[in-house]
Amino acid sequence: MTFAEFKEHADAAKSVYAHVRIKDLPKTLVAELSPLQFIDVTHAQTTLWLGANGTIAHTHYDMGPNFHVMLDGTKRFHLSPPSSHSSLFLYPYNHAKRRRSQVQYAKVDAQKFEDFGRVPTYIVDLQPGQVLYIPSFWFHRVESLSPTVSLNEFLNLDTEDDYSLTRDANWGFNPNHRKSVYQREPAVYEFFGLLKEVTKAEEDMDDDRDEKDLAPIDISLRLALLNRTMHAMQAKIRGSFDVRDIWRQRYRPLWGDKPGKTKKWAEGCAAARSDAASVAAGDIDDPLEPELVQKFETAWVTAFEVVPIRGVREILFWDWVEYMTQEVLGVKRVSPFLQRCV
Repeated sequence: MTFAEFKEHADAAKSVYAHVRIKDLPKTLVAELSPLQFIDVTHAQTTLWLGANGTIAHTHYDMGPNFHVMLDGTKRFHLSPPSSHSSLFLYPYNHAKRRRSQVQYAKVDAQKFEDFGRVPTYIVDLQPGQVLYIPSFWFHRVESLSPTVSLNEFLNLDTEDDYSLTRDANWGFNPNHRKSVYQREPAVYEFFGLLKEVTKAEEDMDDDRDEKDLAPIDISLRLALLNRTMHAMQAKIRGSFDVRDIWRQRYRPLWGDKPGKTKKWAEGCAAARSDAASVAAGDIDDPLEPELVQKFETAWVTAFEVVPIRGVREILFWDWVEYMTQEVLGVKRVSPFLQRCV
């Protein structure tokens, strides 16, 4: 099959939005793309995109910068800077659709997404032969205005020569990257481990109780220390954003203000505030050693400080808060903690 025949089949489809890495295509198709001198079709990060008229890639950002090359047809790009993230209502960090906006552009719920109208948008119609550069963390919604064929190539995230923002963000904040702070700083997971072990010493507590069975009041000291850490880090990286915005922008649009277990969390958060005051006054021993806290905070402050763009720092900090909460409390407690305790 030639590339022309391949495209003819795709054009005939009523609805298709397919992508495939160039390295996985048959050699006969790759040979037809090889004369393109401005993009390396053999690169592992090079992808071929086919879209029927009207297909849409929902608003999202990528951690790596990429070049989008139009081969056939026209695509419309809606571009917004990283600073607009809080008005785009991203999905939570641990959601399958993380990095995407919850807003449906075709029918915006003005009550649920009240800040959406503030999003600055730049519209670009990309024609055959044109190349669009999309920086790291820039939001983009892509619409095919006709049957389309295009290529895109991401910068490799594993080399020293990469665009610095991409490298710093990926190496610093991606928990799965071997060079991230999570992987290379033992103090980080030691700190997480200590926080997770901290529980309120109730006389009637059974030490053998499963972690998931502990009520918020049972772990009030843990809640207090987690909250203290988040706000301390926000101050150290000079963030003007509010930790409480995370729940309002990422969780409330998805699930609303769920009344379930409200009383239990109210009790737990009240106890956490009391414990925080007691620790500050010296009435309760701080279970986190100052040296470990300093190592933990220094590692993260260093990682945040090398990210020069404020909007990107905010996105990464919100992700960091969610990830840290998930590690210490478990996934199911992230939303109620951010809603009621911070």
